[in-house]
Amino acid sequence: MDNIYANTSWESYNVYRPAYPQSLWDLIISHVQSNTGTFEAAHDIGAGAGQAASVLAQHFSTVYVSDPAEHNISTARQHLSSSTREHSCDIRFDVRSGEADPTAEDWIKPRSLDLITICAAMHWMDADTVVKNAAKSLKPRGTMALVYYALKPIIADNAEAEDVWRQLMATVTERRMKASPSIKRARHHNSIGLDFVGFPEEDWNSTRRVYINTSPEPDDVWKAWTWMDIESVPNRRREDDTTETVEDEASWSKVADQDWFEGYLETTMPLKGESGYQGDEEKMMDQLKAVIGDGQVMVVWPVEVLLATRS
Repeated sequence: MDNIYANTSWESYNVYRPAYPQSLWDLIISHVQSNTGTFEAAHDIGAGAGQAASVLAQHFSTVYVSDPAEHNISTARQHLSSSTREHSCDIRFDVRSGEADPTAEDWIKPRSLDLITICAAMHWMDADTVVKNAAKSLKPRGTMALVYYALKPIIADNAEAEDVWRQLMATVTERRMKASPSIKRARHHNSIGLDFVGFPEEDWNSTRRVYINTSPEPDDVWKAWTWMDIESVPNRRREDDTTETVEDEASWSKVADQDWFEGYLETTMPLKGESGYQGDEEKMMDQLKAVIGDGQVMVVWPVEVLLATRS
């Protein structure tokens, strides 16, 4: 995993990105309860500033927190210091890539984890390597929970604004994809949600794939761009995977004014040294602001939650 988020402003990220709602944690925790039934240890991979780890600390005795960027781990330490005191959780930090084998250096004991989480980060990683290593560190019937929300939230109550927003997101994203191989690879994966991640039968039971706010066009909600000069993404769903469709706009939505859209765009992986809009992007943003005016719109994120169980 590249240090894509090495210089992220987490303050802005937490303002403009969706918070992980209680309904998500209820889903994940209930899955763990139904499988190992124990809450001894969890590992949050690609932890960023520790948003997910702070919730895990409320449920598990030990939480491992890893990220490839020192800046992120430093921020997570500060963010999670109160969790250590409030919940008597042993939180252990390490700067390491998502693909690194946590059992190789005995940082995590083999077959010791009840849960592994990767939230909004798997698309930056080599999924096959991550899944292979997860199988080493999870207990039998341990859970690997992956979460991805669409790069482009949908404006649900203003069709004209949604048309402009889609065009603006496509233009900005395509420009960044053409300039950065890392962004291009990640958005390539993004185009089918989390269905690019597979779980081999020799190590994993069937997987639950929960699709939230993806109707009426479930295959069209993930891709915020039209340009793609690489072959289509292989879908890694197994025939015995179970799929669930849920509508939960209340948990994954936000009421936004015109200024929010500028702030959100700044969190969607600007290129190093990027400053301001390019080409027609500023005109599109001005058009979006004109359509929204002094009012507000509701933005809704499509989400996929993948719950894989170790055999």
